Amino acid sequence: MPDVGAPFVKIYRLSSYVGEPEGNRPHYHPDTVEVCAILRGQLDWFAGDERYIVHPGDVLVVPPNVVHGAIDSTLQPCDLVVAHFAPEQLSSKLCTALNQIGIKRVRSHSVSEQVVAILKAHQERSDCFEERVAALGTLLAVSIVEAEPSEVEQEVSRLIRLAQRELLGSGMRPTIEGVAHRLGVSAVWLHQVFVRETGASPGDWIQARRISEAKKRLLESTETHEQIALDLGYSSGQSFATSFRRQSGMTPSEYRKLHMDDGIEQSQRIYEGNVRETWENGVRIYPPTE
Repeated sequence: MPDVGAPFVKIYRLSSYVGEPEGNRPHYHPDTVEVCAILRGQLDWFAGDERYIVHPGDVLVVPPNVVHGAIDSTLQPCDLVVAHFAPEQLSSKLCTALNQIGIKRVRSHSVSEQVVAILKAHQERSDCFEERVAALGTLLAVSIVEAEPSEVEQEVSRLIRLAQRELLGSGMRPTIEGVAHRLGVSAVWLHQVFVRETGASPGDWIQARRISEAKKRLLESTETHEQIALDLGYSSGQSFATSFRRQSGMTPSEYRKLHMDDGIEQSQRIYEGNVRETWENGVRIYPPTE
């Protein structure tokens, strides 16, 4: 958005309802802290040496100069709000704290809502716009720096990880009722918490994981699409291809071709994304060109 208020230098909303190949290539931002709030979608991303599966309600914080993007450069179906901090425009204490936290995933709907509130403040442009954005920016920075899961949240996350392991178990595909019984909890409660924690129903979550596994096998094996489809539990190669295209924006054949040979070199190229660039009549004013 134009005329972004301090301490931000860029803020935008991005929505996609189909997979977009090359929509999130490996890149870095040289002098801003990126704060990305996920509103919809289950995304396979990486930042630095870490891999993340991010869900609605998650906020991923990426420091300057850290390479990040989608695992296979594909922007999956999603709805995001992204804000870029200029750390030096915060107090010196917050600037230091924000730069020292490194890559951080904050699993908090309240923090995600703060990012959305900052976008709305830019859209509404009240008389006290600058003061309002500055206050919201300080609150967001403090929330990110101080965010730590409570003991209850940690226990819930542990149960969800156990449930996910059960749902992906080999043999006959388990039901959420069966998993809940083995974990000693209510099936209704487990379903509700699963959706809250992952942003997807157990069925949709399994579907996304199956597509992720299919991508790996398309690149690391010579199995046919039909073999992969049946092995992952699809009723037919056609149903597998339909689900795959919805998630990745291309057919399994197109995906395999793109990411082999020349496609691998393209997907591994790293791009600089300098969000502080300003242009005037087609000429870049800042940063100055050499």
